[in-house]
Order: sequence, then structure tokens, then C-alpha cells
Amino acid sequence: MADRIGAGPGIRGLSKQRLCAETALAWVFSACLAAISAYAAGVDPFTASSYVHSDSGHYLRIAQSGYEFFSCERLQGYDPAQWCGNGGWMPGYPLILKLLIALQMDRQAAGLLCSCGFYFGSLILLRLLIEDAAPGRDNFPCFLAASAFPGGIYYFGVFPISLVMFLALLAMLLAVRERFLLASLAAAGGAFTYATGFLLSGVVAAAVLVARDSPWPKRLCEAALYGAIGFAGLCAVMIMHAIILDHWNAFFLVQAKYGHAVHDPLATIGHVWQTAVDQRNNPEKFIGPAQSLIVCAVVGSTLAYILVRFRQITRIEQIAAVHVALFWLFPLMMGNAVSLTRAEANLLPLVILLALLPRAAQSVVIATFAFLYFEVGVAFFKSVLV
Repeated sequence: MADRIGAGPGIRGLSKQRLCAETALAWVFSACLAAISAYAAGVDPFTASSYVHSDSGHYLRIAQSGYEFFSCERLQGYDPAQWCGNGGWMPGYPLILKLLIALQMDRQAAGLLCSCGFYFGSLILLRLLIEDAAPGRDNFPCFLAASAFPGGIYYFGVFPISLVMFLALLAMLLAVRERFLLASLAAAGGAFTYATGFLLSGVVAAAVLVARDSPWPKRLCEAALYGAIGFAGLCAVMIMHAIILDHWNAFFLVQAKYGHAVHDPLATIGHVWQTAVDQRNNPEKFIGPAQSLIVCAVVGSTLAYILVRFRQITRIEQIAAVHVALFWLFPLMMGNAVSLTRAEANLLPLVILLALLPRAAQSVVIATFAFLYFEVGVAFFKSVLV
């Protein structure tokens, strides 16, 4: 058994060689899709700057020169009562980039290397989780959905998406093994890395509730404890900002000018639908809302199916369903200011649930995902999407 990985019954059937081969194949397939979409957009896929867009600049500046926080009165076009700077972005990803930059690596190349590496690690963890969820069957076709997942171009982009997905999947795998302290620490890392990473504390808390068979009062206390540890990652960001920027709430003050607030998720979906209708003759601007609508249909129907069969599915499928529900609904509740196309890349654990589908349905989903991946990639490289 030395060449077998993991402790779960499903993973005993997955050798190290097969794990590495399937993960490498999926990563290469995803990279090829990204490269083809870059060529279609007239961009060189082998240049690190091609993957630097929008918020990438904030993360790179934090890594290069640290945080800054100031009144928007210094900038034209902003309300002087608002706050500007890069305090509205999390420090986890820039800290890793800072280490690579210290090794004399170009900062854009460091960002691309970091994203590519953590995406590969995410695929390894996901493959293990799929094997746990559906042992004894050929799960590779379903796993291929991960290599063409909607918004997957952001796994290669200079964004913390691949890092937070790595931490999310690591937290899941540890939670399945009932190593909840380590799982909550991974969740804390996610909260320290990305704006919605604090939701991982809820995923870990839910994992405790479904995994423990102790009396409910004790189970709820454990869930609250491990959830609090995961949430501490966000608290660490506030402490860091209080020390560096003299404002513990710098993140919230900077983000406030973008209009983030609690909205009706149905109203957000309605806005996405209207945008798709308005842009139906403009393919590059149509593809973003089109992806969001397709993702809503797939996620909504999958979660409805899971809800009906919640007590019949495996523990990892239950945990994955909680993750997908939280990371799908929260951006919708934040309203139209959120980049849903990017946020949907955080739904990668949905692939675990797709293993429940018949092979024919999996094929349709993979083909649809691949089409969306390519078209969104073209829009990304043309800077139509942020």
C-alpha cells in the first residue's frame, strides 16, 4: 500500500502515479484552453503580463511596496469623503509574491508562477476528494470538468483565486478526515487571502455538524469553535491593517465606494439576465452574463437535487454542497458591483457533485464548460472582463 494515497476507502484505489498523471493531464488541458483563447484574442499566452488585469495591480503593488490608505480627495473623479488605496485587498497572496520577489523574480512572473502552482495543487486535492465521493468508478471524465471550469482562466491570472481554492479544498479534505483543527487553520488562510474566504469558516462548521455523532449541544459548540478559528483569518487582516494603516476597518472603508451591500440575489440575477439581453449582439460582453446564467441553472438544479437526497449522499458531497451554496449565493447578495464571472471560479467543488450525474450528462456539462472557458478567456485577454 506504499504507492497508495490517503486514508479514505475511495482513495485506496488511486495510486500516486495515476493521481499525478491525471492531474498533469487536466492541468495541461486547462493551460491549452487558456493559450488558445489568448491566441484568439491576439495576446501572447507565454508572457506573464498577459495574465495581469484589473485587481492584479493592487496585489502586485502590495507585494512590491506594501499597503497604502488615503482619502480619495487626492484623486480626481472620486468623492473626497471616500477612502482609496489598496487596503481593500487581502494580504495572503501578496505575501507569497513578496517572497518570490525577494528571490529576484519579476513580480508579474511571480504572480503567474504562484497561480499556476496553486492551481495544480488544487487539482490534486480535488481529484482526491472526487475519489472519496465516488469510489470504485472511473472518475477521470468527471474530473476533466475541473480543467474547463467556468471562470477557470482566473486560476492562471495574477489573482488569489487558485490560492484560495487550494486552501478551500485542503480544508475540505482535512474535514473529511475529521482533522478539524487543521481544516479550520486552512480556512483561516483562505479568509486571510480573499474577500469571500471567510465563508470557509462556515464550510468547516458545517463539516463538523455532518461528521460528528455527538449530542447536538456539544456538536454545535465544536462547530462554533472551529468556525471561529477559520474566521480568525479575517480578524488577522483587521489587526494587520490597524497596525500598518491605523484603521482596523480599512478593507471595508476602501470597498465601500464600490457599492457593496446586501441585495436581493434574485434582483441580481434579474440584472444579469437583462445585461445578457442588452448585449446579445455583442459576443464579448454577452459571454460574462451568459456564463453566470448557465452557472445559476447548473448550481441551482444541482443543489435542489442534493437537498432532496442530502441524507443519502456522502459526507464530502454534503460539505461540497455547503461550499457551493455559500460561494454562489454570497456574491449574488453583494449586488451588481461584484465580478460574478471571477467569483464563479470559486465554485470548483461543484465538480465533486457532478460525479453524481450519469456519464452522458457529465459529457454535456464538460462540453458546455469548455465552451464558456474559451469564450470567457478571450474576453479576459481582451480586457473586456476584469
